[in-house]
Amino acid sequence: MLGFDWKYVGEGHSPIVTSVVPGSQVSQSAIPGDSLLRLNGLDTGMFTEKQITDMLKQRPVTLRFGDE
Repeated sequence: MLGFDWKYVGEGHSPIVTSVVPGSQVSQSAIPGDSLLRLNGLDTGMFTEKQITDMLKQRPVTLRFGDE
């Protein structure tokens, strides 16, 4: 489990964090409304929803959140 839920916004945009599990590791760096900017060092805005979903299943995974 990643500790957060997200929503695909569309091609060319980073996914939006919709909820964060309190006390999870992600809760230290993301809040609802943040964008998932980078996944394993890659810009998430250039991927499809399926590609992002598949990448989030990989381990290890590094995430970077912030404002789009």
